[in-house]
Amino acid sequence: MAETAQLPQLPLMLAGIPRPIADLLREAGVPVARLNREPLAAHGGGRFVLFDSRSSESSTRARQARRQGLELIDLAEFTTAFGRSLFPWIRRDSAADRIIAGEVLDRLKVELENRGGIWLRVADYPFPYQSAVALGVDHASLDATDVFAAAAEYPPLTTHFVSSRLKFATPIAAPPQAQAEWGWLVGGDVRAPSPDKHAARWVRQLARFHAAGVNIAGLSLGAPDVRLPPVKSLLELGFEYQLRHDAAPSCRMEPVAHDSRRPPWVRIGAAPVPVPGAAASRSNHPAAIGDLPRGRLNATHRIDAAHVLSDEIPDSDFTRALHAEDWVLEWVTSHYKSGTPMLLRQIAGSPHLAQTLYDVSSNASRCSLMWRTSFREFAQWWHVRSQLALQVWRTANGYEIHADGDLASFPPAIEVWRGGHVATLPLRQPILKLQDEGLVFLKSQSKRPAGFSDVHELPVSPAQHTAPLNIGNTPF
Repeated sequence: MAETAQLPQLPLMLAGIPRPIADLLREAGVPVARLNREPLAAHGGGRFVLFDSRSSESSTRARQARRQGLELIDLAEFTTAFGRSLFPWIRRDSAADRIIAGEVLDRLKVELENRGGIWLRVADYPFPYQSAVALGVDHASLDATDVFAAAAEYPPLTTHFVSSRLKFATPIAAPPQAQAEWGWLVGGDVRAPSPDKHAARWVRQLARFHAAGVNIAGLSLGAPDVRLPPVKSLLELGFEYQLRHDAAPSCRMEPVAHDSRRPPWVRIGAAPVPVPGAAASRSNHPAAIGDLPRGRLNATHRIDAAHVLSDEIPDSDFTRALHAEDWVLEWVTSHYKSGTPMLLRQIAGSPHLAQTLYDVSSNASRCSLMWRTSFREFAQWWHVRSQLALQVWRTANGYEIHADGDLASFPPAIEVWRGGHVATLPLRQPILKLQDEGLVFLKSQSKRPAGFSDVHELPVSPAQHTAPLNIGNTPF
């Protein structure tokens, strides 16, 4: 029997848990590991085991773990009310699904803490950032000269998605900005006779773009029915991520089947950019499931990590006071406070789009801990984050954390939670020793214990209204 006191509190061991539940925990940054059949002390398994009593296989493995001295947590005890066998809410395709998934994570946190465990997670962003902004624009034109001219109107870090059939003039006009990033816009009419022929065609098209000085890193899906080549082929072609329209920000990893050596495929959910000046219609907005804080912030004030908006102005005054530049500032600030990233994409040529993106970028620069990044860099960070493996031991007067993974490319941060309070620390070395007396816990007013994978409410501007993005006929 393993000596429970000698085992780490994390990773949380998973015994026959459905993969989507395991993926949800990994997206939340909680250290988890598969419960092997080997003696637990031999491979450093954690003290707590999550199992599902509705599954005979899971229950059998859990009983074996109990005989070895581990503590069991039954998933069925706090998920039965949300649906039985297939957990339809774990897809998180709707606001209700996201709320349920968040409740499950909250209840698991309570179960761990009640048993003397710890809720520790890898933060959503590299240290010291507490939010992020990435901007994307979809270009429907097939003329590279027109696309380059349009791209020059947007902020430097904007990622531009264009058709693979883009026609380059001779001589080829240079892309507008050296730091701009490029991707392919994939419409709903993309079909291929076979994956091999599809990939071969893309190799030729990618070579044509490379010769023009336009390096393609990601894909933006313009319609929900797009059929892409297999993930393995996409990675071999050099693509690093896939962007899709979503009402809430998301980032999910898809491992390559039967090939653990390859990096996982990154799927990023991005929301449409709000259109200022349009009639406010919260009921029709795809992301209208939350409210902005009703405080006002002077545009000259520099926001820092300790800034808290007051709630002094009534609804009617606040709404009347929202001019074009004001609502952007409030919108950016609400994301910043809640730790929700601003992952935004829209079709080029939308009214006031360039000015809105510049306003977003400018106001984001005032937030000292807002990470202004690109979709490619965000995907690279998420890949590094997903590959980190942590073990956490409780010591006499603190914690000892062992980390295995890339700590150099992006400096990770860890969050240690106690109830509704959180302490955030950098993870700079493979072994980190924390003293209880050295941990500074702050009351979390807006942040969630599972990060932005648990988005209960989205920061939404009353000034915004936009139709769902659908460009299924875009040529590719």
